[in-house]
Amino acid sequence: MERKVLLSQTLICVILLLGQLHGYKSCIQKERKALFELKQYLISISVEWALDSVLPTWTNDSKSDCCRWDGIKCNHTGGRVIGIFISKTSFKERSPLNLYLLHPFEDVRILNFSGRSNQFSVFCEMKNLRELDLSGNNFVGQLPPCLGSLNKLRFLDLSSNLLSGNLPSSFSSLQSLEYLSLADNNCTGLFSFSPLANLTKLKVFKLSRTSVLRLFLSSSMDPSCRCFHRLSKKSFFLKSRQLSAFLIQVCCLNTLCSWNVFVGQYLICVMLLLGLLHGCKSCIEKERKALLELKKYILLRAEEGSDFILNTWTNDTKSNCCLWEGIECNQISLRIIKISTGKSSVVEDSVLDLSLLNPFEEVRSLDLSGDGAIGFSGLFDDLEGYKSRSRLQNLEFLDFSANTFNNSIFPFLNAATSVKTLILQFNVMYGPLPLKGLCNLKNLQELDISHNELAGQFPLCIASLTGLRVLDLSSNQLSGEVPPALSNLESLEYLSLVDNNFEGFFSLASLANNTKLKVVTLSSKSNSLQVDMVTSWKPKFQLSVISLRSCNLKEVPGFLLYQKELRQVDLSNNIISGMFPSWLLENNTKLELMSSTNSFLRTLDGFFLTYDI
Repeated sequence: MERKVLLSQTLICVILLLGQLHGYKSCIQKERKALFELKQYLISISVEWALDSVLPTWTNDSKSDCCRWDGIKCNHTGGRVIGIFISKTSFKERSPLNLYLLHPFEDVRILNFSGRSNQFSVFCEMKNLRELDLSGNNFVGQLPPCLGSLNKLRFLDLSSNLLSGNLPSSFSSLQSLEYLSLADNNCTGLFSFSPLANLTKLKVFKLSRTSVLRLFLSSSMDPSCRCFHRLSKKSFFLKSRQLSAFLIQVCCLNTLCSWNVFVGQYLICVMLLLGLLHGCKSCIEKERKALLELKKYILLRAEEGSDFILNTWTNDTKSNCCLWEGIECNQISLRIIKISTGKSSVVEDSVLDLSLLNPFEEVRSLDLSGDGAIGFSGLFDDLEGYKSRSRLQNLEFLDFSANTFNNSIFPFLNAATSVKTLILQFNVMYGPLPLKGLCNLKNLQELDISHNELAGQFPLCIASLTGLRVLDLSSNQLSGEVPPALSNLESLEYLSLVDNNFEGFFSLASLANNTKLKVVTLSSKSNSLQVDMVTSWKPKFQLSVISLRSCNLKEVPGFLLYQKELRQVDLSNNIISGMFPSWLLENNTKLELMSSTNSFLRTLDGFFLTYDI
C-alpha cells in the first residue's frame, strides 16, 4: 500500500534539501542578531563623521558569518561568541553605552571596550571572562568589588578612568590574575596592597599619576628603612614568585617607616615581568629581525606573481612587529607568541627551514597553512635540529593545512609534545597513519587530518587521547570497522569520519555516554558500512549536527527522538522505509537543514514532501 503525505509550505521552509552544512561553522543566530543590535546602538551614539567607520563588517546579511566579523572571536566547535573587541570608536560626548546589550553572549571570555561606557554590573555577570579591558572610559567612584567574582580573569585593565578608593578585598579572589592596571586614575589617600598578597600568578601591577597616595605595606616591611631603594618585592608579594621587577619613579617620598606608610606625589609603580623595560612599547628586536628573515625565506620561494606576502612586515625600525599581520605578542613580556604567515603560495618542492623558528622562545601558535595549490612539502634543519625541536615542544597550536606535506613531517611533529591543536588537512599524506609518536601527544584537544590519502585501519591508539574535543579524519581512505573504543573520548564534541571506506557494523549506542558530543558525521564510500540501530538506548548528549550518509540505515535512528537542539540532519543515500517521523521536526525547532536525498523523501514542486509507506 502506498500513500503520499504532504507537508505544508511553512514546514518545508525550515528544511533545506541539498543545502550546505554551513550551520555548525557559523555563529549562533541569536548572538548574530544581538551583535547587529549592538552595532545599531553604537551608531546611534557615534559622532556623525564617524558613522561609516562603525564596525563595517557587522552586516545584516543573513549569509554573513558573524564569527568572521572584525573584533569577534568564536568557539571553534559550538560557534558561540567568546570575544568582543570594540575600540577606537568616536562616541558623542558623555554618551552612555547600554552594556545590557551584552546579555545574550553567555560564553564570552574576552571583552575589550577601550572606548566609553558607564556600567560595571553587566561585566560582573560574565563569569567566563578571561580578559577585560575597560581602559579609556569615564568610570567614576570606587573600584567595583563585584569584579572580584570573576575568578577566571587573567587580564584586567581599568586604566585611564576616574576611579578612586582602595583595592576591594574581593580582589583577593582573582587567583588567575596575571595583569592588573589602575594607571591614570584618581586613587588617593591610604592604599593597601593586601588584597593582592596571595595572587601567586600576578606578574604586572600598574598604578600611576595619583595626586597624593599613601601605600600601606605589610608588617614584613623593614621598619628601619630610610629611602625608597630599600623597597623590595618580598615586602609586597611574598607568594608571587614570578614578580621580578618593582620600580618607583618621579616620587617625592616622606619617610614614615615606623607606620609602614609612604606618601608620594605623582607616584608611578610599575611591576614588569623579567624587568624588560625596553619591551613596553614594541616587540623584541631580535625577534623582529627573525621575522624579516622568515619573510625573506618565503619570498625567495614564492610563486611568480605573489605580491601580497606579509606586506606589513617591513624593515622600518620604528615599526612595531607586535602589530604586524599574523603576529601576536604576550601583553606582558612583549615576546612573540603567535606567528601566521598567511596563505603563502610557494614553488613546488619547497621545504621549510625550521631553524628560522629558533629566535622565538615563547611562540605558542604557528600557522604555516598554504593556499590550497602548491605549498611546502617538507621540513628540515640540518644545523640546529635540537633547537627547532625544542621550539616545537612549546607549541600549543600548529596549522600546516593546504600544503603538500607528506608522511616525512611526522618525526618533526612528534616533538610537539605540548600541542593542543594540530591541523594537517589538505596535504598529500598517504598510507597507514604513522602512529609512533603521534599518539603520544597526550595534550591534543583538536586533531584534523582530513582530506589526505591515509589508508588502513582506524588507529586505535587515538582512542587513548582522552582530551580530544575535535577529531576529523574525513575524506581519507581509512577502512575496516569504526571502533567502539571511541567512547573513551569523554571530552569529544566534534567527530567527523565521512568519505572513508569503513565496513562492518557500528553502533551509535557506543557513544551514548559521551555527554559533550555536538557534531557527528559518518559515511562510507564502500557501501559496506552498516550502522546498527539499537533502539533501547537513550543518549546523554544533545547534538546540533548529525550526518549518516551511506550508512545502510533502514529506519530513522530512534535515538533522535531525544534530540532537541538539532540544526542539521543528513540521512542521504540510505534505504529507509516507513513514514517520516513528525516528531523529528516538532522536537527540533532550530532545524535549518534536513537532507535525505536518495532515501525515502521526495520533493514535489519544491514545496512539499512525500513519503512511501
